[in-house]
Order: sequence, then C-alpha cells, then structure tokens
Amino acid sequence: MSKMKSVTAKLLKKLGRDPLPEEIADAMGMSVEKMEELILNTKEVLSTDYLMSSEDDPEKTTFENYLAADEKDSPEYIAENKALAKALSESLSTLPDREAEVISLRYGLGGGDEMSLDKISESIGVSRERVRQIENRGLKRLRTPGYKKRLREYTEFAV
Repeated sequence: MSKMKSVTAKLLKKLGRDPLPEEIADAMGMSVEKMEELILNTKEVLSTDYLMSSEDDPEKTTFENYLAADEKDSPEYIAENKALAKALSESLSTLPDREAEVISLRYGLGGGDEMSLDKISESIGVSRERVRQIENRGLKRLRTPGYKKRLREYTEFAV
C-alpha cells in the first residue's frame, strides 16, 4: 500500500494531475484488477467505538450509536416491523379475548408499555396469580404449530 502511495505521488508530480488507475497499475507492474483488489483489501476499518462527536460533547456519540439510529429509520426495518406487528395482531386476534388482552398488556403490544402482573391484575380485576395463568395459557397456545408457523420468520434470529 505504501508503494502504491509513493507511485501515485510520483505520477501526480510527473503528470500534473491525478493519475488514472491504469497508469498506477502500469507503474507498479500489476494489473488494474489486482491493484483494485489491493485497495479494497486495505481500506481502513472504522471501530464502532470511534467517537463521532467532539471531545467536548457530553453525549459522546459513537459510530455504533450512529449506526443504531440509522437502522431504525431504514425502510427495511420499518417494513419488517409493520409485517411483525401485523402477524402478531393476526395471531392475537385468534386467541380468546382475555388471553389476548393479558399478553398485549404484559408485553406492551399495540403501542403500550409493558405492565407487571400486579398492574394487569388491578386493571382487569383478577388476582395476580390468575393473570399469570391466563398469560401462560395464551403463550402455550402461541407455541402450537399453527401459531408458530405465522411467527417463525420473526423468531429465527431472535436472541
């Protein structure tokens, strides 16, 4: 790579312009394809800990934070989330109303926040233990083959 930089600098001085890839490859005695492969293999890698903001910035935004923020704005992410929401909604709509309600409240589905068993029990007027039983019965149904098939593509990569 250092040889390529020095050859490029010499050609720039000699030609008075940026040398073409063909000229650099010829001066180095290699094919253009080999030179382009060399360039691709030696590109600088940017660490996810790389600080994207100034040292004075109290938030210390890293490249990883920047990537994570961009991912949620991507069309693929938005489309995937819409498809998942639709599949979850379809699956929940086939459960008995009480089970669907408890699972939705417990896991914050439909835009709400996740709720504890105690809060759900107060909300629907049954004991905490009864809420746990309803939740378990609903989750057991969702694990059956008919339900699993609908949601499988969303769980393949889940941690």
